[in-house]
Amino acid sequence: MALGGISLMSELAEAFSRFVVGQTGARGAKVIEFEKLSGGAIQDNFGLSLQIEGGERPGLQELVVWQDAPSGVAESLSRPEEFRVLEAAFKAGVTVPEPLWLCEDLDVSGQLFYVMTRADGSASPRKLVKSDLTVEQRRNIVRRLGAELAKLHTVRPPVRSLDFLTLPGQDGAALSRVAIYRRHLREMAEPHPVLEWALNWLEDNTPEPGPAVLCHCDFRTGNYMMAGENLTAILDWEFAAWSDPAEDLGWFCSRSWRFGAHEREAGGVGEKQDFLDGYREAGGTEIDPTAVSYWEVMALVRWAMIALQQARRHISGEQRSLELALTGRMVAQMEYDLLTDIHDLLTEARRVLMNSLTPELKGEHKYEALMIANAMGMAIRELGQGEQAKVEEADRAVSAFLEARSEPHHHAECEAFLAEAIRERRLDGGDEALRNLLRTLTEARLGINSPGYLKR
Repeated sequence: MALGGISLMSELAEAFSRFVVGQTGARGAKVIEFEKLSGGAIQDNFGLSLQIEGGERPGLQELVVWQDAPSGVAESLSRPEEFRVLEAAFKAGVTVPEPLWLCEDLDVSGQLFYVMTRADGSASPRKLVKSDLTVEQRRNIVRRLGAELAKLHTVRPPVRSLDFLTLPGQDGAALSRVAIYRRHLREMAEPHPVLEWALNWLEDNTPEPGPAVLCHCDFRTGNYMMAGENLTAILDWEFAAWSDPAEDLGWFCSRSWRFGAHEREAGGVGEKQDFLDGYREAGGTEIDPTAVSYWEVMALVRWAMIALQQARRHISGEQRSLELALTGRMVAQMEYDLLTDIHDLLTEARRVLMNSLTPELKGEHKYEALMIANAMGMAIRELGQGEQAKVEEADRAVSAFLEARSEPHHHAECEAFLAEAIRERRLDGGDEALRNLLRTLTEARLGINSPGYLKR
């Protein structure tokens, strides 16, 4: 670290120390250790060990300071808002660090920040996913995590201290999310036809909305701390919102947060059913598993939008960062998973139709159901036949596809024309040829950005 960096860290440590002394009424405090913690694309996090003399919290205090980073993303809360959410979660009995003090005086450190207790353990997702835990230990962990969400979801509006949180629109949290992401996509310089297609699917397959509850909205492996097999803290509350309880459940189970352990659908740690059982048995809202699957698709779209926003921060010069730039390159992974997940949901829908619904039907209705199942089978087979192609070949395929449907197109901007046609619903989202085209296009992008992703 440069000398200037060392000096700045020392000044920050002393500033935070003086603040704590003032809050506790202590005679003084000695900085034992001060370090910048990992993570923090949206906020800067610091570990602060203080030996406090007198006051309300004498002795050695292990603290964490969460401070505003130079910039954030559209969805993130401010540090004062995040502090109020943390207070509400703590009051509800959720396993979170105790929120201690909020500082809104910019003269203290130059940024807004708050102080909380420091939890033991590690939040490393890959360490947890790859650990040699037994099946029973994994089951207990995901059941406990489900129970934590059930506690959180007992917090429901109105809550005076959370009046800065906006309630979902009249149509529910899902369609509110879709509207937000459509707006964000229109603001992007580059087209993303797979995301446009996925948004149409989300709009057409919206489940019955659940009650508005306090949702973490980033509840995933990597945002909670474990000491062995024991949960010690749930972290990172900057995306909290009033939302559908299925959003938290779906986000946790999303492909994006399994860290290579794709067979363990609950955060790469355990089984989805154990996670849902833990939630239900702890008093969580009764939720249809298909709604959870729907929100897994929504999670992929949302994560793609966040990645695009973070890449924009780098490209625009707002915050130059290799991490942000590489995050933007991950969008093709989410698009590929979207095509796969929606395919899997189609497969599951066909299974339910054949095994549960069709046997109960008679006559003409049974014949129609069998025809639908047959058509779905063909769509599933077609969807799985995408072949890798080079970017140039994919672009030519897009041009040919648009020309065959008398859609406006220009080879140099064919993807933008495709995205516009999907967004305006001039193309049928259920068209097998469109789905195959989107898969070909996505695989071509992955061949450049993340070739190993296709070999999973």
